[in-house]
Amino acid sequence: PCPSFGAYLAQIGFDSPDRLREVLDWWRKVLVSRDVSVLIADYAPMALLAAQGLRAEGWAMAIFTTGQGFGLPPWHLPSFPVLHPEVGEAEHSESVLLEIVNTVGGDFGLPPLAAFPEVFRADLSLVTSLPFLDPYAGLRRDPLVSPVQKITQAIGGGGDEVFLYFSTRELQNPELVAALAELPLPRRAFLPQASPEVAARLAAAGVMLESTPLDHDTIRARSRMLIHAGQHGSLCMGMFSGLPQVALPTDLERHAHAGGAQAAGGCVKLGPRGKSRDDFLQSFLTAYEDETAAHRATELADRLRADLPADFAADLRDRLRPACQAADVVI
Repeated sequence: PCPSFGAYLAQIGFDSPDRLREVLDWWRKVLVSRDVSVLIADYAPMALLAAQGLRAEGWAMAIFTTGQGFGLPPWHLPSFPVLHPEVGEAEHSESVLLEIVNTVGGDFGLPPLAAFPEVFRADLSLVTSLPFLDPYAGLRRDPLVSPVQKITQAIGGGGDEVFLYFSTRELQNPELVAALAELPLPRRAFLPQASPEVAARLAAAGVMLESTPLDHDTIRARSRMLIHAGQHGSLCMGMFSGLPQVALPTDLERHAHAGGAQAAGGCVKLGPRGKSRDDFLQSFLTAYEDETAAHRATELADRLRADLPADFAADLRDRLRPACQAADVVI
């Protein structure tokens, strides 16, 4: 658990000069050997540092960052805000991490950074999220990008199924598996990491298991409610579809996103730890039968759809073009 994104960067290697030097060297070789003129980085802070170093040496390269808000802090901040004070203090101070970056980065042409968040410095940050899902809302310079590119006019809620999507370790919780098996509702699921034993148990209990992902229109038409782990994409899909959701986040990123969606009226967030089969069952049944929640989900979908760009691709091109021109790159 990390109190801030700076602490997360320390965990992935920014606290190690040797690791930082190894990865920066790899990225620099890739960018040079491929003659890269446009870098679009998603969760790749070391790639950004390597590109910044090359730019400082005169390399013509446009640098863009993209991703959802949690993983893309604004680079102009003096420090990374503490997002989760309950997990304790960071092991390394940002001043120590900044010194490591500046010492190692100097060997790769990187000018000294004034603050640690400058790791994410870019010509343009394309944050594909919603304001209430962004933990840095109000601190950004660039406007958010819509998290969906296109959507049908139909709003869901006409089906009767519960759609289940768990993609990592969520189904290692035997109480959750028992609740899903005993839930007396029509259930359809995509569970790519479910063990053969769990998959067999759920199938025997009547859960319709899909072997490949379903398209959003199919989910929207068949479903009355979604249950998932609070993934950013799942939350957005559900909210734009007008479907009530129950989220069981298992990490800090998903807790942040599910909390934002809950505050906006888009889902119910459950803490998976310490809950019994009966707790899960009651929560799922209550959410499924909650007509007020269904009405809120429909209203939220209407509001979100009203803000969609008329032409997503044109909107994106309009944002990219001036940044590329400023970096002397033609696209």
